[in-house]
Amino acid sequence: MKSRRELLTPILVTIVLVVAFSISVASVIGERQSIKFYIYGSTKCLACNLFKTFVKEKFGKDSIVFNELVGNKSNAEVFVSIYDLVFPEVDKSRLAIPLTVVVVDDRVTAVVVGAYVSDDFWSNVLNNSEGILLVDPSGKISRIYNQTIEQKLESLIKMPVQADASTHNEANQQAKNILT
Repeated sequence: MKSRRELLTPILVTIVLVVAFSISVASVIGERQSIKFYIYGSTKCLACNLFKTFVKEKFGKDSIVFNELVGNKSNAEVFVSIYDLVFPEVDKSRLAIPLTVVVVDDRVTAVVVGAYVSDDFWSNVLNNSEGILLVDPSGKISRIYNQTIEQKLESLIKMPVQADASTHNEANQQAKNILT
């Protein structure tokens, strides 16, 4: 018959490991207060839907700001403005979706074109602490260090969506002012 100590030791070790793991996870979550994925795409796009599902499962539904492009001129203008700002070399007839601007703790950390659903990929993106990580439509990864571009991106993604036609001109002018 096992002694009380022999019976309790595995239980105590398990409790210590669970507590240590919980503290580790809590510290990682505490380091990153907020993550937002500003996704520009279409509900009719399979890649967009796949990516939205991935983000929702990994980071929660509150981390997604989905900007429908079809039928929404304001979102489409912001989408094109983001491309103009960070991927000026891309042919305007070949703009790919989804286009995602990633904001971690109120700082733009990445602009990614495509539906990347790899944990390793997003771990690297979210741990980016220098500049803005860019992934262009061909999958080429680069980094820019430009506060002006970062500020313009922040202004673009936080522009309110204009619902009626009378305010479209105002939205157009805001986008133009941000880019100049």
